[in-house]
Amino acid sequence: MKKNKNLAIFLFFAAIVQIYVIYHFYEKSVENERKEVFMLRSQAFEKLTTGAFDSAVKIYNAILEIDSKDSSAHLFRGLAYQGMKKFPEAETDFKKVLEDYPDKVDAIILLGNLYSEMGDDKKTAENYDKAGKIDPSNPLVPIYKAAFYLKSKDPDRAIVELEKVQKLRPDFESLQTFFGEAYFQKGEFETAMIYLKTAIEKNNGDQKAWLVSGSILASNGDKAGACNAFEEAVRSNSISAADSLKKYCR
Repeated sequence: MKKNKNLAIFLFFAAIVQIYVIYHFYEKSVENERKEVFMLRSQAFEKLTTGAFDSAVKIYNAILEIDSKDSSAHLFRGLAYQGMKKFPEAETDFKKVLEDYPDKVDAIILLGNLYSEMGDDKKTAENYDKAGKIDPSNPLVPIYKAAFYLKSKDPDRAIVELEKVQKLRPDFESLQTFFGEAYFQKGEFETAMIYLKTAIEKNNGDQKAWLVSGSILASNGDKAGACNAFEEAVRSNSISAADSLKKYCR
């Protein structure tokens, strides 16, 4: 499944992480759930995480026919609609959750993610700020804010948020990559490479880390090293890296 080149990689990462968090929250919090709904929820989750968004929507529709007030189904269906680029439908589902649970941080964050993808920076910031005020100890809030600032080419503010994540969850996945990208944007390549090398050591399939590393190596005139990094990123299905290979290496 191809991704829009203009979307930041964090949108995919954020969606997957948030799906995992919300899924386990609801699975553990709902007792005596009817077997039929449990099975449907499991099937829908599988479809959602594999990108079969249309199928996921149909299953969540079936869940909502059984229980129209199932907030998790609205939340997940919103994610599926977002994956299908049906933004108004996604917004409606997220807002439906917030009608019943105004302080549900997960829904607020996902609404912020949606507005970010829609290009509405004002509403994006408003939702992230709101989520941060409600739950300042939640590491997902500053990580999304950092990614938002990186997308906006504001690395200094991104670093402030990343340092918050570092205090809350120093082992947070992709934290080193985000730091590397931030320092890359600042033009501090040596510092950026330290973070990126650490990220790659932890996860050799980190396409973003390879892509940014390749950009730094290219800026330093190391064509062989840059092309190798881009090739590694392509192995992780990075469209941007494929473009870089075509333009710079071939």
